[in-house]
Amino acid sequence: MTELDALAERARRGDAAALELLLERSQADLRRFASRVCASADAEDAVQHALVVIYTRIGAFRAAARFTTWVFSIVHNECARLLRRSARFVSLEVHATARSSGVRDPGIDGVDLLDLLVPAIRSLPPPLREVLVLRDVEGHSTAETAGRLGISEGNVKVRLHRARASLRAAFAGAEVA
Repeated sequence: MTELDALAERARRGDAAALELLLERSQADLRRFASRVCASADAEDAVQHALVVIYTRIGAFRAAARFTTWVFSIVHNECARLLRRSARFVSLEVHATARSSGVRDPGIDGVDLLDLLVPAIRSLPPPLREVLVLRDVEGHSTAETAGRLGISEGNVKVRLHRARASLRAAFAGAEVA
């Protein structure tokens, strides 16, 4: 049993000092994990969410499980939720801007391009999706993207190339109306 597992068990039984120590000691690991899993802007929100869940739901933690598995899954799920929310926000914002300006999205076989693009982006693996969203949607530079994700600029370029290639493949054969 690890130190965090022992602290989690004591906190689950109502030891307030153990809970405080557990929250303090798990923050650094949660931040590192969140910075790899989330878009950098959402990483801190995911960590804060996990800390609140630990504080409010430690009594429901099953002692048979590993504490890190439980809390990392909380962070992972929160990152996914935040990514889905930001994708919907971008989608709604683009649609609203296009419709308010009277511009119609270019269609592919009579379907709005955005209706095809958003699900295609969502289907990308998270590392590719994060880079694509930061570079092509939010407009960050390669250096900014690398810094936010904690990866090299070369890795950003490779992931961006792969993400764009995946999107091109998804739309291969589609005719623009």
